[in-house]
Amino acid sequence: MKTPIVLIIYHRPEMVSSIIQSLREVKPTKIFVIADGPKNESDVERCKETRVLIESIDWKCKIFKNYSSKNLGLRKRVVTGLNWVFSKVDRAIILEDDLVINKSFYKFCEQMLEKYKNNSKIISIAGNNFLFGEHRIRESYFFSRYIYSWGWATWRRSWKLYKDEMGKWPQEKRQGILKKKINGLGRYLYWTKIFDLTYRRIIDSWAYCFVYTSFIHDKLTIVPSVNLVSNVGTGRGATHTSVKSRALYVDAKNINFPLRHPKKVEQDSVADSITEKTLYFTPRIITGLVLRSLLQKGI
Repeated sequence: MKTPIVLIIYHRPEMVSSIIQSLREVKPTKIFVIADGPKNESDVERCKETRVLIESIDWKCKIFKNYSSKNLGLRKRVVTGLNWVFSKVDRAIILEDDLVINKSFYKFCEQMLEKYKNNSKIISIAGNNFLFGEHRIRESYFFSRYIYSWGWATWRRSWKLYKDEMGKWPQEKRQGILKKKINGLGRYLYWTKIFDLTYRRIIDSWAYCFVYTSFIHDKLTIVPSVNLVSNVGTGRGATHTSVKSRALYVDAKNINFPLRHPKKVEQDSVADSITEKTLYFTPRIITGLVLRSLLQKGI
């Protein structure tokens, strides 16, 4: 496989060993490894064990390493790492270490990266589908306003839009720019609170920053008609997925080729509404937002 792979690792050698096995099936010729550093002394050995596993890659490929000596945290490590990657290549498939991946995911991403390389309306390609059979997709994929970060792909042109500081958010909030781009008062209030908390780093998420980027620039993400990637990252070593949700441990299935392409590049609003109920507008998240709103002052 010629498309570059980005592998983001930290201190979970068992999971890194598993994902290397997945990559062995497709044998990418170029791999970029982004590693965060240890948080404390007890982390040091597991970080070392995890990095050593990269040396077990035994097929012909070029491996580029960006290893941090200190702990940057997930948001900063992902952002600085991807800045490095896209200074060197114009497209990539991005994986974290806690994923189970169907082999067809790689081919799907490769074909989508090539087909839409010059379509600036598309910001990224997802590996996830969280519709759970509630909405039938006749084609092989649909278009969503949301960013999916558990196994995904994008181009340099898209990543250049990413602004980690969200510096214009207070002004854009006052001007009501987001309100013009999001239908529905409940949806607008939800994302306004999410972006408030992300801007202030009370929620320390690079993925929410990228959702913000997608909204502000009116972009779309390609989402497969079946789920291709499963996140199994709860338990020991999990950073942001310590609590199980319906979106975790979804079976990674095969997508059929040749792909059936949609006739138009436009949002599937029905699919997005279902995904919102699964990923975002859940009782746990809403309760968390209410509690944070009571404890924190608004910007």
